[in-house]
Amino acid sequence: MSLALFDTLEEAVVAVNDQAEIIFVNSSATRLFGYKRSELLGQSLDVLLPEHHRSKHADYFAGFRESGVAARMKSERAAVRGRRTDGSEFDAEASICRSEFGGQQVFIAVLRDVTRRKAHEHELIEARKAAEEANRHKSMFLAGVSHELRTPLNAIIGFAEIIRDEALGPEAVRKYREYAGDIASSGVHLAAVINDLIDLSRAESGMQAVDPDLIDLRDLAEQCIRSLRPLIEEKAIRCSTHIPETARSLRADRKAVRQMLINLLSNAIRHTPAGGSIDIVAALDSDEELVLRVRDNGAGIPDTKLPWVTIPFNSDRNYVASQRVGTGLGLAITKRLLELHDGRMTIRSTVGAGTTVDLIFPRRMK
Repeated sequence: MSLALFDTLEEAVVAVNDQAEIIFVNSSATRLFGYKRSELLGQSLDVLLPEHHRSKHADYFAGFRESGVAARMKSERAAVRGRRTDGSEFDAEASICRSEFGGQQVFIAVLRDVTRRKAHEHELIEARKAAEEANRHKSMFLAGVSHELRTPLNAIIGFAEIIRDEALGPEAVRKYREYAGDIASSGVHLAAVINDLIDLSRAESGMQAVDPDLIDLRDLAEQCIRSLRPLIEEKAIRCSTHIPETARSLRADRKAVRQMLINLLSNAIRHTPAGGSIDIVAALDSDEELVLRVRDNGAGIPDTKLPWVTIPFNSDRNYVASQRVGTGLGLAITKRLLELHDGRMTIRSTVGAGTTVDLIFPRRMK
């Protein structure tokens, strides 16, 4: 039997003598490792191994050589690392056997490059982890939805039944009016939850189209402040804008940017104490990207909780320092709307000192 028979195999074949010197490589092996056949014959097997694997492989080879396996073509399978002529490494699976050719003992390794298989296995593992994480977030989301919907619905149903049944007597008109007000308040909250769910669903599903327009950020910021003026005045919050001419214009979807700014301002108002301050700032950074910033001096968010604040309905999990109210959807919607503009959001916060949220828009809309 001649070793040349192995030259027809698709797998790489490397044969060494009992001093671990290469005495044969087939064509597949030269292609796999990037050497010419003449460059390998007579060389130590170490030339095909990463340096950090050589001592381990030497021990393995010595044990295999002295194991007393006498039967022809007895083999065992091993996971190994290979090294190409350019220094790059790859994962391989080797079937190693001992035999005799030309009166000398030889060891033959049949190798298969499993780099792609390993990469595919890694992708499958990561995909499974991502699916499990998505399922966990879905469960958290549904728990938050059920809570946010059930609470106002219970109030609406309960107060409506009291009024319908005249449970406090036919003369308790004033009390019934209070309950009617509670019903209206719960209905407003319920409508807000449903609207937020619709907005998030549209953004996540890609149904929300981006219609770029040239926006005057100074005017838009003032519009948003006017919309929220009752809440701002209720807490006597100082709300100011700092938008220079150089950062006044932005090409983006007007409705989406307004919603993002309203969401950030609403959050800031909610977590800023009475008499506090909120600043809306626009500037161009060193990369000429436009940064739209909302900064408050409110309760702040602990560093360990920052990754959670863009997850829907995080407010039920006490993720921020202050007492949260609302659905916890605002930042999730804002982040997704910004991503539709190829932008990104950063959040910096210090407990007791406040929070700064940056909406970073690319220089040019696609």
